[in-house]
Amino acid sequence: MWRHRLRRMYVRGSLVNVDFNGDGKPDGFQFQFIAPGIISLYEIYDLNLSVDGEKINSSNILIHLNGKTYSVGDLVKSQDYCLLGDEVTIIVKKKGLTSDKEHFIKLSAIGSFVNRKDSELPLVLASDFLKNQILDLSRSKKIAWWLG
Repeated sequence: MWRHRLRRMYVRGSLVNVDFNGDGKPDGFQFQFIAPGIISLYEIYDLNLSVDGEKINSSNILIHLNGKTYSVGDLVKSQDYCLLGDEVTIIVKKKGLTSDKEHFIKLSAIGSFVNRKDSELPLVLASDFLKNQILDLSRSKKIAWWLG
């Protein structure tokens, strides 16, 4: 039952390569999902993300929500909330994905949910094909600080 819900929360067709430096080549990728309920961002202290079975280090992940962009480490300092139905964008700084195959995405948040420390909250379990485009984020002031 829960696997079906996780597939529905993923925004189908949102998987796209991104270009951080403006050279036209993919430097990472992003995807979106719909928040499953009210989540206090300060309760999240890590994200477990794997794509095609490869774990992504959380220092290479940004979360974009309601016009604000957070690193995983900044979530615990935030006083913001994620509400049911909010669209969340996950941006990953890593080699871009290939468009010739289906990619499998698994994402969960690690935090203190319902007063239980080190709880895991599954967010996405989906597969999707990469859009045949590269999204240029090189001029984005929202992520310039992260790229260094």
